[in-house]
Amino acid sequence: MQNKMENSEITRKNILNVAKKMFSQKGYANTKLSEISKEIGMTRGAIYWHFKDKYQLYEVIIDSSTTKLEKIIYNILDSDMSPQKKIKKLIIKTIFLITNNDYFQVFDEFSDFKNNSSKELNKLNLEHKERSHIFKKKVIKVIKNGISEDKFDKDCNPEIVVIALLSYLAGIRTLWLSKMIDLEKNDFLAFQENAEEFADIFIHGLKGT
Repeated sequence: MQNKMENSEITRKNILNVAKKMFSQKGYANTKLSEISKEIGMTRGAIYWHFKDKYQLYEVIIDSSTTKLEKIIYNILDSDMSPQKKIKKLIIKTIFLITNNDYFQVFDEFSDFKNNSSKELNKLNLEHKERSHIFKKKVIKVIKNGISEDKFDKDCNPEIVVIALLSYLAGIRTLWLSKMIDLEKNDFLAFQENAEEFADIFIHGLKGT
């Protein structure tokens, strides 16, 4: 019985890993269960044993990835570190996740238009927005604390800062994914080696003149 349970769990993880790769490459709408089963080398019936349909398979992947990312991010935002250190560590950690973490990349693919355009994913889109709202509220709280502690410019608008932070990270993400800039060294190392400087530039803007 134990061996059957272990084999079942191994099969489930294999399905999730292959599906994650294919969803990432082709998007939700353009990925078929028959393609996933062919890639794994099993029948569609074997996939249905673990997941009732493609939507549930995708939902499990996104929920697992998002939960793990939230744990990493909220451990920073809910810590006892100073507001400056929280924002700095958040930026540095996000850069490392962008360049070297498959969970972030799966979550990142979810925000891509090729997936959001599917009407079948409306429920997940709404959940994503709700979870994003929680993240924004946490960052706003950090910024407000920084202002009250006289660590950030008192004229900072926390709501604008959140948008600026997300835009900053989105820009780094775009550069990384598109390879728009030609770095002499390995792109992977260059982004990570300069992560602290990227963070310091943003923090400097919050301190004012």
